[in-house]
Amino acid sequence: MRKIIVISLAIVILMILFFPCLFIRNVSGFLIIKPLISDVDLKINYIHSVQKTPVEECLKINKFDKIRLYETRYQSFGVGLPFSEEDGEFHQEGNFFVLKMNRQFKNLFLRVGKETNLTLNVDGDILPVYRTMAIGSRVEIYVEPFIIGRFFT
Repeated sequence: MRKIIVISLAIVILMILFFPCLFIRNVSGFLIIKPLISDVDLKINYIHSVQKTPVEECLKINKFDKIRLYETRYQSFGVGLPFSEEDGEFHQEGNFFVLKMNRQFKNLFLRVGKETNLTLNVDGDILPVYRTMAIGSRVEIYVEPFIIGRFFT
């Protein structure tokens, strides 16, 4: 009986250590570690550095596809903003231009810019990184098993 309990406990510990998680970190440490029990919605909001208008990038994160950008919403055309059919399905909704797409990433690197108000929305939890991090600071977003993402990346 004792042997079964020890083996069961070892299996549970291994499952926890190798369970896929969403990691968001900066050079100081982890901002978010979220187990990927189900899909996670991530929205990246910022003010475009040239156009000075809001941009929202909508992503879906899960343990299989990793990080998938499926939509970008913005208010004006300009440098660095997609607009052609090659970029995806493009249409207008009220004051916003919307580009639907399917782009996958293993990880994302963001930088806090001057007056860009970089904010992350993770399943409704708002993280205003521009208020807590210095201009030029890097934010990394990735999916890994807990043990690898926490201790080896």
